[in-house]
Amino acid sequence: VGVVFSGRQSPGGHNVIWGLYDALKLHNPQNVLLGFV
Repeated sequence: VGVVFSGRQSPGGHNVIWGLYDALKLHNPQNVLLGFV
């Protein structure tokens, strides 16, 4: 799964990414989360 970071920083942005990462790993530990700047 890829996540695109665009624009400026926003409150809670890291929490959303962390939650997505946790959900992916719970579903399948071999999943990979990529971030694009």
